[in-house]
Amino acid sequence: MIVEKNLQKDYELAVPAELLKIGLDTNFFMAIFLQEEGKLDASARVLWMIADGVLTAIVSTITLVEIATLFCQKQELERAKKAIEVVVSMQNTIFVDITTEIALPVANIKVLQHQNHDAGEIPGITE
Repeated sequence: MIVEKNLQKDYELAVPAELLKIGLDTNFFMAIFLQEEGKLDASARVLWMIADGVLTAIVSTITLVEIATLFCQKQELERAKKAIEVVVSMQNTIFVDITTEIALPVANIKVLQHQNHDAGEIPGITE
């Protein structure tokens, strides 16, 4: 895994675990791959919750293309390939194709997540 394995997993759920799903976008993954200060710890906690089966990740196939594109623009083809392999190999993750039936609901979820992120919280999770 890309993040340190000794991070504390001290989270408490405010809703039943089987109800928790989180959409992960390009920015989430790039914060990890680029080790962005200020974003890495929160992202690592989410990854641990996914690995532990506490959260189920939802990732769009478009996100895979965007991740690869960002590395390919820098001529980092091997890094692009490795990043995609890491994402695709994640456990407890559902990959979805974007269709007209799900584009708007996904957009609404992303807006809600960004609003909660801007407020400094992840819905249903407290420290």
